[in-house]
Amino acid sequence: MDLRKEKRVPEAKEIKIRDGEQTYPAFLVDMSRKGISIKTEHVLPCYKVIDVIIDIDNKPVRINGSVRWVNDNLEKPDDTLKEIGILLIDPPAEYLDYLAAQ
Repeated sequence: MDLRKEKRVPEAKEIKIRDGEQTYPAFLVDMSRKGISIKTEHVLPCYKVIDVIIDIDNKPVRINGSVRWVNDNLEKPDDTLKEIGILLIDPPAEYLDYLAAQ
């Protein structure tokens, strides 16, 4: 049974995450109006507030978010990428419009 209230849109694209002064590469897995799922080598603690930078129409769009869960891929210990769920904090109109067009 799917308990998600928001429709998830699969999306595979490179993005960046910013934690303070550090910027890390990541891959977008899926997205919704309230959250996104990413894969990255850099594990962040739950409830850490970060910025997600997604190129939309060749323009970087910064979205503030909070890490809500981390999947350490215990079934695939050789996989260096961790999946992270991020709750979006007041996503900008550019992101919401992009999502609606998908």
